[in-house]
Amino acid sequence: MRAISELSNPEATTEVIDQIINTRKNRQKLIDRAHPPTITVLLDEVVLLRRFEDPKVMQAQIDHLINLSYRPRIKIQIVPIATEGHAGLGGSFTLMEVPDSGTFVYIESQETGVSLKQPEAVASYDRIFAELRSSALPAPASRARMEEIRGSIT
Repeated sequence: MRAISELSNPEATTEVIDQIINTRKNRQKLIDRAHPPTITVLLDEVVLLRRFEDPKVMQAQIDHLINLSYRPRIKIQIVPIATEGHAGLGGSFTLMEVPDSGTFVYIESQETGVSLKQPEAVASYDRIFAELRSSALPAPASRARMEEIRGSIT
């Protein structure tokens, strides 16, 4: 988190970077609750192949994903790099279904985040998610691919 935050915000102070990291860490606590949400993550394989100056950065990230992939309420699927252009290339997003509140889309960029609840927007992102999921490797094959990539980092 620190490496990406520093690269995307080169002018940010240490305090600002720490705040970004703490916000993300607090979000991570949701999966450690007694009754965590069910999460399906679709990752473009290319993000796992990104190199950093220190190879340990991606090794640790992939190790974390592999460990999460064993949790019963978390499914991580890789969209192979060989997949030709797909609808998800427009950027990352999060679809969330909240009891008593319905479904909404959260789109986050380096500078801000926005939630959309308009039915047309939700339907569009739901379609994109379905298309990506149909292109993704099954969870066990995705885990094997992450382990393979992890083993190739030098």
